[in-house]
Amino acid sequence: MITKSLLRVGWAPAAVLLTHTSYIALFGHPPELDLVMHVLGGLAIAYAVHSATPLLRDVLGTLRLEAHCLLVLGLSFVIAVSWEYAEFAGDWINDVAFQASRRDTIFDLLLGTSSALLFTILIYVRGKLRQSSS
Repeated sequence: MITKSLLRVGWAPAAVLLTHTSYIALFGHPPELDLVMHVLGGLAIAYAVHSATPLLRDVLGTLRLEAHCLLVLGLSFVIAVSWEYAEFAGDWINDVAFQASRRDTIFDLLLGTSSALLFTILIYVRGKLRQSSS
């Protein structure tokens, strides 16, 4: 049961990371790939947080829709910022340049957080529609 739950939570971020890593290994690192991967990464992270909240019901209790959406959005933003810090640290430690500039970093954050926001809006609207139909 725990393995099945972890797979349900982690499959999307793992798929994005594996796809990104595989593509870079095979074809290099074109800028267009970065754009797509940050959008997909934001969606995947938001999906993972959304999927994880029912597993934490013993700790969090039953969340209202608004609280659930704020949790999904907030944690997605924290994870996106942490990811960019990790890329920066990796660049500094390994003396490489995944981060082309501060502008690139901010744009990456904008893409990831915007797609997480879109996902959160969609689950909010879906939740409201379900509430109104019941």
